[in-house]
Amino acid sequence: MTVLKTVFVTVVIGSLLLAAGCSCQSKARLEKITGLYHAGKHDAALEAIKKYTADYPDDDMGWTLQGNMLDEIGQLDRAREAHEKALSINADSFQSLTSMGVIFRKEGDYDQAKLYYEKAIRLNPHYAQAYSSLSVIELKRNNDAKALEYARKAFELDKTDPVVVANLAVACHYNGLKDERDTYTGLAESLGYHGIVTLQQLYRGELTIRD
Repeated sequence: MTVLKTVFVTVVIGSLLLAAGCSCQSKARLEKITGLYHAGKHDAALEAIKKYTADYPDDDMGWTLQGNMLDEIGQLDRAREAHEKALSINADSFQSLTSMGVIFRKEGDYDQAKLYYEKAIRLNPHYAQAYSSLSVIELKRNNDAKALEYARKAFELDKTDPVVVANLAVACHYNGLKDERDTYTGLAESLGYHGIVTLQQLYRGELTIRD
């Protein structure tokens, strides 16, 4: 059986803008950049976000998005630097705190990752991504019931995020809830989740989220 190296929770590219406190002009520019990213023009989006942070060096949201894009392409050291910059500007950026947790989780430091997720939740108890990230930590530690609890909380907070829904499906799988698993897998697919093939491999036992 192959250990699944790709974590299910990914960093958020785009929904961060809902909470952005930047000006209308800069927010419109960020929306255009995230549009490039979602259209699959990742190189162009990354160059554009680098230009944005050069023009708006004190905008923590820009640095957070840059860090998330760098994380997505596997440049974890540079992603960490971008999130540290965001946090130096705004220590209460729960988005960057959660993204830092993702980086530590990818590096296998689950204790540190959990600390970042929990801090993000203290700052924003309604941030679904942080709860969903905690569910993955608990699955990796074989704490399946706790993982399901976190995954359900994340879904309660955000039923439209395909990654949150997919993580709930995975938590249901490891708790033996096949019917719920399949329902949430279908919902994740309808919301545009791109890892359905990976989920099916997991369900067949060809992959595992465990270490």
